[in-house]
Amino acid sequence: MVLDARRRSSLYGKFVPLLGEDDANALMSEFTDNEADQLVTRQFLRAELGTTSAGLRSEFHVSIDALRSDFHASNGDLRSEFHASIGELRSEVHASIDALRSEVHASIGELRSEFHASIDALRSEFHTALAEYRAESNRRFESLEARMAGVEGQLADLRVEMADRFRQQTVVFGGAFAAMTAVLGTLITLT
Repeated sequence: MVLDARRRSSLYGKFVPLLGEDDANALMSEFTDNEADQLVTRQFLRAELGTTSAGLRSEFHVSIDALRSDFHASNGDLRSEFHASIGELRSEVHASIDALRSEVHASIGELRSEFHASIDALRSEFHTALAEYRAESNRRFESLEARMAGVEGQLADLRVEMADRFRQQTVVFGGAFAAMTAVLGTLITLT
């Protein structure tokens, strides 16, 4: 029970003549002068807990909503950063592929140039070898003709033998020429 200051003073004044000052003070200390010192009833406690619980529940929902909002914002930021990183990675991969493609095209161009140079060199060597073979064949043929002119009076079978030799050289030359033509045709086809 809470007593106001006027009521306390009135009671104290009545207790001092009856009990004495020390006992009156001890008795008055048992009565609260502050509402906070008052005993709590169950009904009051339920009402206060209900109010406090409702407030806590409301604060909890506000905190959950704020947390949810923060989570969605962070999730959106994370998603944006992830998409940006994927985009950067995609750009880097495309750049690397383009650089590799350029290098491959350059290497193929160099290889093609080297291949054409090798074929041209081979063609030149072939023509030189063919010209040397013709010159050698012509020298031999001329040498053979010179011998034949000097030996016109020899026997007929010597002429037959000479004709056979001539035919053999022609066949060899023709075979070599056919082989060289086939090689040249293959090289030209490869180009």
